[in-house]
Amino acid sequence: MTAAKGTMGSMILSFPYRGGLSWPLRLVRLAGLVVLILSLLPDPSWSPWQTGLLTAVSVGWLLWLFADWLTMPWQTAVLLLIGLAGGVLTGLSPHGVAIAFPAVALLDAATRLRTRYSLPITAAVVASTVAFDSWDRVLEHGLILLAAALVGALRWQHLQRVEQADLLQTQVQRAAVLAERTRIARELHDVQAHALAALSVQLKVIDALVEDGASANRIRESSSIVPSN
Repeated sequence: MTAAKGTMGSMILSFPYRGGLSWPLRLVRLAGLVVLILSLLPDPSWSPWQTGLLTAVSVGWLLWLFADWLTMPWQTAVLLLIGLAGGVLTGLSPHGVAIAFPAVALLDAATRLRTRYSLPITAAVVASTVAFDSWDRVLEHGLILLAAALVGALRWQHLQRVEQADLLQTQVQRAAVLAERTRIARELHDVQAHALAALSVQLKVIDALVEDGASANRIRESSSIVPSN
């Protein structure tokens, strides 16, 4: 049992990515990206830097829609791209809707990546947002980002508990199957042992009758008296 727990724990700790995006959720996020872009682009005061940041965030957002096929380094890089570019864009843009970019990045980082990866991402994204944001919005945006990271961390814990329960259930089912196989094997062994014992008794009786010179009919009658099972 201890070995099973150790194996289960190592599997959970070594699992880098959780909860792939379903296709409906991908479409929802794609629609959200379109809405955010349309909400930000009409501003004529935007500089080329802001346009470049929005382009970078959009590319990262599209890549993250297919994060299931990305390795851990690529997942981390894409989330950093969305979070950092989105954070700087939030600080430079007068539209508060841009905060959705770094908030979603932190939410997904805390939900899907290990803590050793998600914590540096959270610190970097919050720092980039605060560094370029105006003082009157620093507290509001900082709280939004921290709340997103906290929700992601809670989601991570929930997924971890669910996976632990699934692995434990698998171990229990496997143990039940092995126990049933052992029971059947034991019963077959007992039946075979009983049959062999009965056969041994019959052979001894027949051997004794043959030594006494008994007739064939008597030998046949004597062997039928001894039960065969």
